[in-house]
Amino acid sequence: MPLLKPPRQGNPNLPELLFRPRSVALVGAGTVLGAHVLRNIAAGGFAGPKAAVADEALAGVEHVRHIAGLPFIPDLTVIASEPDAVAADLAALGARGGKAAVVLSRVPDLARLARSAGVRVLGAGSFGIAVPAIGLLAANTHLAPLAGRVALVSQSATLCRAVIDWAAPNGVGFSHIVGIGGNEDIGFSLVLDWLARDPGTGPILLDIRRLKDPRAFLSAARAAARLR
Repeated sequence: MPLLKPPRQGNPNLPELLFRPRSVALVGAGTVLGAHVLRNIAAGGFAGPKAAVADEALAGVEHVRHIAGLPFIPDLTVIASEPDAVAADLAALGARGGKAAVVLSRVPDLARLARSAGVRVLGAGSFGIAVPAIGLLAANTHLAPLAGRVALVSQSATLCRAVIDWAAPNGVGFSHIVGIGGNEDIGFSLVLDWLARDPGTGPILLDIRRLKDPRAFLSAARAAARLR
């Protein structure tokens, strides 16, 4: 397994780091949630460099005990740590150079923690991110979604799992499944902007509980409706 991330051409923007990452790190791999997501990442077949941060060695993935020891700067970091450890993990990730993270844990005041660390985040309580076309299954799911053209963007991890349960036996596949979670930092508008420009995406399904910025959402939704 390669330890160093191949350099990108140019300066990647945030959506590229989230939805077309070239490397992935999992923090909190020793938790019950983290161990489950680690199995999904391995099963998804993501081809880029992968590493896990945990106190104990783990089979099948490069293992380090601290974020500072990661052998590459991850494009995408999935944080499955216990809630009281997330603030320190975000600070360490920012210090390591990481810019994009998905926080699966339910953490209060996540927006402030993310700003302090200089890291942009999906969450809290995010389902994660699945992009079947590139083998990315960085998500809290018990089934791997099929590849297809439907995109699902939801604040509810439970709803994401229920949709996957229905879709699999019905042959419905996905270009992306994105867990917005608590909508603390990265919200619907950024995700919609990406999906509207993605040639592999057709219909976009939205599950909305709260809009942080209705004006930005409406602008992104209009553009997506014209293109998709």
